Amino acid sequence: SWEVGEDMGKHGIAVVIVLTILLIVACSAPSVSGTIYVKWDSPNNGPGNDWAHAFHTVTAALIAAQYNDEIWVAGDSAHPYSERITVKLGVRVYGGFAGTETTRDQRDWNTNVTILDGNRVGDVVYFSGGSATTVLDGFTVRNGGGYPSAGIHCNGTPSITNNTISGNSCYGIYCSGDSSPSITNNTISGNTRNGIECRYRSSPSVMNNTISANERGIFCEDS
Repeated sequence: SWEVGEDMGKHGIAVVIVLTILLIVACSAPSVSGTIYVKWDSPNNGPGNDWAHAFHTVTAALIAAQYNDEIWVAGDSAHPYSERITVKLGVRVYGGFAGTETTRDQRDWNTNVTILDGNRVGDVVYFSGGSATTVLDGFTVRNGGGYPSAGIHCNGTPSITNNTISGNSCYGIYCSGDSSPSITNNTISGNTRNGIECRYRSSPSVMNNTISANERGIFCEDS
């Protein structure tokens, strides 16, 4: 135990209070976002801190990711990522990179086609929840399979942007559980059921998409 003398008492107490406040602020402040890299043929498989050490799978990067991180995925149409992923809350996943970029605006998802292939087994991409800070942007999502699965299955309010969602043997995008995703600038085509299916009070925002050659374009139930 220790005691503070009369002359130093107020000063010592003030120092303790300031230090306590600083500690609380440091613990409660949002984490600084980081970038995690994925490239199927990087020379080193991890730890994902640059292109030379990029993870070989999106799944590995998602395991490492924390809230507010970005995942940059290099694409090659001849080498799809054959995996089914669950996007964490607050993580932003971007495709369309060549594997040399230093800023996100240098990517080109039309040239560097980045494919997530579900091999006809369930949902390809699943959002378990999230806000608009949870993002999937710049991918081709294909070969989801089996009712009631989808290319993209979302709960919460993720942003689904600049993707091609096609060739799924069920829904293109399936929204459930009071979800309200933002679905913008996607091509949703050639899925065996509806391009976008809205169930269980979901209310997506759907803007500037090309939706064609699905069983139906958009279906939303009332309750």
